[in-house]
Amino acid sequence: DMDMVAAFLEEDGTAVTRTYYSETPVGFPTGRPTMEIRNVSQVFDNGTAHLCFTRPFHTGHHPIQDGTFVSWAIGSLWDDDMDDHGMQRGTQKVQFLSARAGSEL
Repeated sequence: DMDMVAAFLEEDGTAVTRTYYSETPVGFPTGRPTMEIRNVSQVFDNGTAHLCFTRPFHTGHHPIQDGTFVSWAIGSLWDDDMDDHGMQRGTQKVQFLSARAGSEL
């Protein structure tokens, strides 16, 4: 299972950010998201998306702690929502707390 944040552009150029929660390793995320995100910033430049946000450590189904894995994926849209990302994905273990400057990331 996984807390998720997705960003995309609508056809009219409006930037959209949504939180999701996936209870299963495959398929569309249908669980109830509990993660809070704040200070969202999106920049789309020459086909590259840059998404930044802060998140209180205690929110979501998986509160942030040192050694938390961050996963990323790149995919397309279908019917104004996420579609499968295929093999364009990866994970990275991040030491959030040992380098933290405040109460959010």
